[in-house]
Amino acid sequence: MGNADDNQSTDSLNDNRRSSRSKRKGTLDNGSNNSPRKKGRKSKSALVSEEINAAAPTSTKTTVEQSSSSSSSSSELDSFVEKARRDVIKSLASSSVATNGNFKSTLERVKSLIKENREVLDRCDGYCISKDQGRSDIKMLGIGFDSIKIEDDRGDAIATAVPKYYIKLFDSFPTLPRELGDIFPLSSNGGALPDFDRYLKNVLLLDNGVLGAFLPRLQSYLESLQTFLGGVEEWINEAMESRIFLEELFGKDMNLGKLDLSEYENFHCGTVWQGETITLLTLDETKTMNISFDITCTRERERAKAYIEFLQL
Repeated sequence: MGNADDNQSTDSLNDNRRSSRSKRKGTLDNGSNNSPRKKGRKSKSALVSEEINAAAPTSTKTTVEQSSSSSSSSSELDSFVEKARRDVIKSLASSSVATNGNFKSTLERVKSLIKENREVLDRCDGYCISKDQGRSDIKMLGIGFDSIKIEDDRGDAIATAVPKYYIKLFDSFPTLPRELGDIFPLSSNGGALPDFDRYLKNVLLLDNGVLGAFLPRLQSYLESLQTFLGGVEEWINEAMESRIFLEELFGKDMNLGKLDLSEYENFHCGTVWQGETITLLTLDETKTMNISFDITCTRERERAKAYIEFLQL
């Protein structure tokens, strides 16, 4: 009987355990299938992953849009630069100046012209009364001698000459063509000529296409400037020829001293005046007739030279 009671007690305990497990399973099943809150709940890592995935397409789109916008801006800038470049080349090529296509030879010629023009103006500088940049004229002073006078002074022969001063205005000083100045304006170096050395350095920053059209125009301008300055120097030299002739004939320095050119700034063009008489030669006890020689012409210079040599015998 004791065994029967024990078996019955064991069966009852097992039934209670199975019933408990069945209830727990039912509870879990109901919780898994019927609870709306637990069904929609996601883990933190899942939420972060979804946020990254959701943001990724937007970020990519923004990058593409920015890249497209940057590319569009760059393309517009390139188009603008290319159009400006073509317009510049067209304006330079529209002139009558022919291009030889040889960069090196044109550049060397431009450098040579800059150097030569500076040297000419340096030689003329001592006679330049005024030259303001921005003006198209230059006022120059010429000094020369028109004649030699040989007179008898109580048995002595005396040769004299009187310096003559001239004021001349050279107008139409060549100005830089507008199509060149629009690209690079000329700057002053404090002298009568602009700073062409600095100007050329700026010009060489241009690309080859523009430079090829620019240099021949610059060369043409510098050549016109050279012609102008050559005319100025020629006029000064003509006035100096008589002075040089007297120095050679009499072995006398005809240096009239350093002139204060500012004194002549208000003198009008064409003004002529005489300086003080200069004694060139005195020959004691030498008889002579009173005679004058026009030394502005070659033939009279030869006559004057022959007569002076005769008196010195």
